[in-house]
Amino acid sequence: MKYRIKHGEAIQKTDDRNSPDFFASSLLAEIAERTTYIERNQDYLTGANLLDHFSTPETNQVEGLPILKSMAQTNWAKLIVSATTDRLGILGFRSAAASDENGDEVIAQLFDRDEMGIQAQEAMALACGYRQSYLYIDPRTKRQKVFPPTNAAVMRDPYGEPIAAVVMYRDRALQRDVLNLFLRGEIDPATGEAGGGVYMAVAVKEFNTVTPSLTIEEARARSAKKDRGRITAYDTEVPYNRFASQGWTWWKEYDPVEVSRIPVTVLKNKDARAEFEEHTSLIDRINHMVAHRLLIATMQAFRQRVFIGNFKEFDREGRPIDYDNVFKNGIGINWMLPKESNFQESAQTSFQEFLQAAKQDVQDLASLTYTPMSYFSDSLNQSSAGADAARENSTAKVEDRRKRFAPAWKRHVSLLLELNGEKERADINKLEPIWGPLQTYTLTEKTAAFATLVANGVAISTALREGLHFTPEQITRAQVEIRDEALWNQVIGQSNQGTPLTRAKQANSMTQQDDNALKQQNQSADVIAQKRGEADDSAN
Repeated sequence: MKYRIKHGEAIQKTDDRNSPDFFASSLLAEIAERTTYIERNQDYLTGANLLDHFSTPETNQVEGLPILKSMAQTNWAKLIVSATTDRLGILGFRSAAASDENGDEVIAQLFDRDEMGIQAQEAMALACGYRQSYLYIDPRTKRQKVFPPTNAAVMRDPYGEPIAAVVMYRDRALQRDVLNLFLRGEIDPATGEAGGGVYMAVAVKEFNTVTPSLTIEEARARSAKKDRGRITAYDTEVPYNRFASQGWTWWKEYDPVEVSRIPVTVLKNKDARAEFEEHTSLIDRINHMVAHRLLIATMQAFRQRVFIGNFKEFDREGRPIDYDNVFKNGIGINWMLPKESNFQESAQTSFQEFLQAAKQDVQDLASLTYTPMSYFSDSLNQSSAGADAARENSTAKVEDRRKRFAPAWKRHVSLLLELNGEKERADINKLEPIWGPLQTYTLTEKTAAFATLVANGVAISTALREGLHFTPEQITRAQVEIRDEALWNQVIGQSNQGTPLTRAKQANSMTQQDDNALKQQNQSADVIAQKRGEADDSAN
């Protein structure tokens, strides 16, 4: 199938499946549809104010209420995501190359070149927090990049292989946004399987070319959510909104692209949901209880005072008396009361019920999300059995995410090696990610494990990896240091026997001693032979 773009024309919505416009507009529409849940997840992950719908006309009159609301927010969602992603670190990859048990050096170099050690962690954090993320390799530069779900989308065949994909990024140097569209050249009409080569088209959009008119309500909403538009810490993404699909103009095309598959890979989380997404009602409940506790504490910082008596309504000039101003609180302030007046104070409200309820809710949240309690609070201690069960559940969740993400990482690395001319290493069936440890261990525990492995005849490199949890780079350095130390010990051992001159003199001395001993032995033999001869003569 041959695709052609109309250079200089805007991307249009169409039903023609032979047109790049169809795939580009369809994928851009998919990104626009994500806006609702992305904004919702972003509010939870950034600790945004989620308590507006709990407000009442009465509470809205409380002075400083917005501050109290912000103080009541605890970023539970981010803690839940971090509990998983903290143990999803990739140490390296094994490939079809020989002697790469500790990690393929070529892959390590390519990852270091593009800072993928950091970006890989970001990619999995995005997938766990926003349902999915995207791994990308530019076929022209062979460089890698991670895209959030606001800036990429993939259309896949029934077997999971991409048929079409778009990625968007912001080119700040050239002051424009760029869209890359990738298409497979063939689609089997019987099975829907993707085949053929890869076609690439590029569209551009100048900054701020789409400025639709907004109502007052829309303008206020946008101002209130001014931080929305990016879900990563980088400034290279295209800000997302409902107009993201507009304003694109076709610019260039590449046919074919020197890659066997579309270089965009999806990292999708379990059930296509964020780690916390099914438990937002519980997070709301916790924040709600905390907000009420702060509100009560603020309103009852001072006890409510009641004055009973015959108080004048007007002063001598006939003006109404403001008793709020008369009875001010403060150090050293005295009040004058009528003779027959009485003074009372309200009782103080207990917070114990609120604290206990919040504690139970947090424990429920930890249980439902398989999150260790240590991520929430050290004070919420569990029993030993409960802690062990929570640790097992958390480990099982991390192992599940590793299994789900591993095929995507293998595909990405396979394409990376292919584009960089390493076809032997690119065999996807022999690629394997090397994950970091599932648990955090003390130095004593790691040392004991290492010693046990070595004592049982396990290779040093394996013991370093499995016992001390060394990274491939650390294992390589350790092996070099071990060889250097062995060589040094050999040299030291020889030097302890003296200098070469000393050792030579010692050898000469030993040789001389041997010669003297041999001479003495010969002399003794001569003496014995002489005495035997004299004895024979006497006998004759």
